[in-house]
Amino acid sequence: MAVKKEPPDWDQFEVYKGEKPGTQRPAWLDRLLHWVLLGLFLVVVFAVGGALSFLVGSRRLAMVETASGAWGRFIVGGVIADGIVLGWIYGKSR
Repeated sequence: MAVKKEPPDWDQFEVYKGEKPGTQRPAWLDRLLHWVLLGLFLVVVFAVGGALSFLVGSRRLAMVETASGAWGRFIVGGVIADGIVLGWIYGKSR
């Protein structure tokens, strides 16, 4: 009762030939996404650094500081925070 096996039909097999053309994102889109997300991250770091800078000195200077001085301290704190983060990210040798 041995059943004779038929040879495989090799024309019915599908061979993987890699991804279809056009299914990958273009390289420029990856770079654009990188810079957009880096910019968004730096905006958040600027806001947090500026807020911390503003809050650290706000108690001592609350009665004598002007609005422009407070905004100046906020901006300087944000720029310093961005500089520290950019130095940390890109300062290391890759």
